[in-house]
Amino acid sequence: MGFVPEMLENARNPDHSYPLAIHIHAAVFVGWMVLLTAQVLLIRSGRIRLHRRLGQGGAVMVPVMLGVGFWAAWTVDTASISAGTANGAFLAIQGVALVIFGPLMTLALYCRRDPAAHRRLVLLATAPLVDAGFARWWHPALRPLLGEDFFGKLAGFSAGSASIVLAIALYDLATRRRIHAAWAAAAAFYAVAELLSIWAIISPWWPPMARALLGV
Repeated sequence: MGFVPEMLENARNPDHSYPLAIHIHAAVFVGWMVLLTAQVLLIRSGRIRLHRRLGQGGAVMVPVMLGVGFWAAWTVDTASISAGTANGAFLAIQGVALVIFGPLMTLALYCRRDPAAHRRLVLLATAPLVDAGFARWWHPALRPLLGEDFFGKLAGFSAGSASIVLAIALYDLATRRRIHAAWAAAAAFYAVAELLSIWAIISPWWPPMARALLGV
């Protein structure tokens, strides 16, 4: 829902082309969602051995996701800054999604013998990656209502992943009558990282620092 309109516009306007990094980023990140969906279906069908075997191969995707994600962010941001359409502040949003994903997925792989912790950590690690799709879907329409202050940007950029994080907590309360410890620790890390990213993009010190990190 977030990206299809842009894909259709790109198909109608062949003069508008994306760099190679964006095509690879799209393929890898969609591949991750396909893998996640397949793993869920394998568990639900009781094919635990195949789930574990596929998970071993899927673990290789974690560093690939991080590398491709930072490459795509650098490509888009440097081009936007050079064109004068951005100041580099958005690097905070892009970077924090990967900063959350990397440690939580590493912890999820470490906790793979604890299914309850493992699946919560995988979902919490993946949640920030869908913020871009949600934001492209609703942020343009909500921007006039939400404004450009801290809470407006928080709702516009982070509400999608926050709803997933909250849904896991509600599921725990409904089925377990308590919050799982893995969710509590991971959600705290997620919340701090997301809040810091929003604080950064509205702070005057961050854009020049971001440009320095990007080398532009």
